[in-house]
Amino acid sequence: MSPSFPLRRRRVLQFGAASLAAVAVGGTAVPSAQAATPTVYGDASLSCELSGFGVHDGIGYLTTRGLAPVRLLRYDFAARQVSNVSFLPAAGANGTAIDGAYGVGPSPDGSLVHVATYPDGDLYRWNPGTQAFTRVANTIGNLPFTLDVAPDGKVYVGIYDPNAGAVVREYNPSTGAVTSLGQAVPAATSRFARWLAVDATHVYVATTRDGVLVRRARSGGGWTELHRIPKPPGVTVTGYNGVALSAAKVYALSGRDVVRLNHDGSGVESITAPAVLNQLCHDPATAALYVASIDGAIYRLPDGSTSYEHLADTTSTLRHAGIGIAGPGLLVGCTEDGLVWDLVLATGAYTERNLIELAPQAAGGELVHSICASSSGSVAWVGGRNAITMHNVSSSTAVRYPISGEAKAVGVCGNDLVAAIYPSTELRAIDRTTGDQRSLGRILNGQYRPMDLEVDAATGRVFIATKPNLGVADGALAVIKPSVADSLQVLTGLLPGQAVVSVDLDAGKIFIAGDRSAGAETVPDGAAGAQIRVLDLATLQTLQTFTPLGEGTALMSIAHLDGLVYGVYKVPAGYWFAWDLAQGKRVAGSSKDANGNWVRMLPGYGEVVRQGGHIFAAVNAEANDDVHLYRLGPGLTTATLRNQNLGRSWYTYPQLGFIGSTMTAWTLAGRKLAKVDLTV
Repeated sequence: MSPSFPLRRRRVLQFGAASLAAVAVGGTAVPSAQAATPTVYGDASLSCELSGFGVHDGIGYLTTRGLAPVRLLRYDFAARQVSNVSFLPAAGANGTAIDGAYGVGPSPDGSLVHVATYPDGDLYRWNPGTQAFTRVANTIGNLPFTLDVAPDGKVYVGIYDPNAGAVVREYNPSTGAVTSLGQAVPAATSRFARWLAVDATHVYVATTRDGVLVRRARSGGGWTELHRIPKPPGVTVTGYNGVALSAAKVYALSGRDVVRLNHDGSGVESITAPAVLNQLCHDPATAALYVASIDGAIYRLPDGSTSYEHLADTTSTLRHAGIGIAGPGLLVGCTEDGLVWDLVLATGAYTERNLIELAPQAAGGELVHSICASSSGSVAWVGGRNAITMHNVSSSTAVRYPISGEAKAVGVCGNDLVAAIYPSTELRAIDRTTGDQRSLGRILNGQYRPMDLEVDAATGRVFIATKPNLGVADGALAVIKPSVADSLQVLTGLLPGQAVVSVDLDAGKIFIAGDRSAGAETVPDGAAGAQIRVLDLATLQTLQTFTPLGEGTALMSIAHLDGLVYGVYKVPAGYWFAWDLAQGKRVAGSSKDANGNWVRMLPGYGEVVRQGGHIFAAVNAEANDDVHLYRLGPGLTTATLRNQNLGRSWYTYPQLGFIGSTMTAWTLAGRKLAKVDLTV
């Protein structure tokens, strides 16, 4: 097979001995008879996902997310070549692993490039001459989403902060000082300063969840609202998709509209495009605005016009990660899956290049979202961001299927691999024989994030647990039969005021678990305990509801075995339990000692799985940046450690994909596909 990376309908990879060849690694803290040392293969989900984009004088600067270490790529648009790949430090100032960088911006003279990393929010300076990174500011804020550099070289960063809200910070390279410009909007309005643009006098911020456009004088003062996206009836969340400036205008993207207005907020116009837009840039030489749509199209909106001119289309199935002007008459950009393109405006000549083909060192194993076994013991399915990968370890091959979004949950139903996608809530099926993809519809109904997926093989139905949008009280349980058109049901209100985070099918029943954070990022103070509801699998009627722990406000995962429901909490993290349905009480798990301290806790939260008459848990060991595997029951009062030293591999939470009725499961070790025998 070719090692190329076309990223079209599907991509076949041939892994050599160093990648999918099996290697035994890992350690254990239990007796050797209980050891569960995994067999490790190649990268579980290969990626060159681009998240940040900046351009200066014919050179593009591109950053990645989800790879370790995070890359900064220097791309020469004239030569159409990667001239440098530099690696950010593995960890930030607080010792937390760096997951990616959305914010990247070259200085006005191109002598320096500034990069804002997440999750901790460190600011780095990269010197093109020495190709070295210097950390110039520590923890400027939780999750910096956007960065722009003013004409005088000062750097402005837009922050997501779950407590303080949409905050903007200024970094002065001359003094090293970091100054907070305060909340662009109150936290109750939005926590996301998602898009930012700056000129000589003002900073402009466009927020998401909800959409408000504001500005502030760089010299001081408060923030002034310029525009707000209206909410039609039934709409709970709005947001902008970008912001750009010209000498006289502000441009903001909202769905299919370009909102064009004067700097002071007057003269508002909305110009509707043929498709939903997600990137924009302004060309000062021609005064034209260039926009890119989520389906890959590129358009020009001439100055003062209300008509779009279609210019080109990318071959990517994914969104643009950035566009810009690289020089006179040259429009450039990139897509999330690692395609870089240029468009000569005078001739319409369009060219795109694949970064992984140009610079294989740009790619790597990303953090994974989901995993499941197939009907064959040699095949595993791995859900990543913007792709699902089918691994066949017997032939040392992998097939990569592009998707748009994150495959938060996957499962095999008949001849289909079914995936639940974030943030669109689309349910997508991949034919396991032909590789053909089809959409099964979207969950919608105020939902936002698929959390868990279970398949009822007897009826061919798939059950999906979901977390709602901000401002929506209830999560949902979605039910679909992929073989039957228009069969999607979305059941809300099953756990009032809670997200539905876990679903389990057993003994003719459905078990669902709640999280009191609902559509918010954190659990509100004084929240009641999260609940578990039991439904009849055939009729979907409620059988009983109970609260395992009054002070446990966020469950993570549950599984049923022989009349006991086992579960793990996210809040308090690591609390586990076994609940006897007949007695209506906890019979095993964590508890408090005489001094009120938690005892018999797991080191974190993750998935709980039933297999072969046993209950297992795969959990984050956050203190050690690791994953541990445990057996929780039956018959145990203290969880039995089966494996540790699996490393940090999951974007969501650790999971196990058991193969058929065996005690062997697919999982991850150091971002690589792994197989572990959990025979008791």
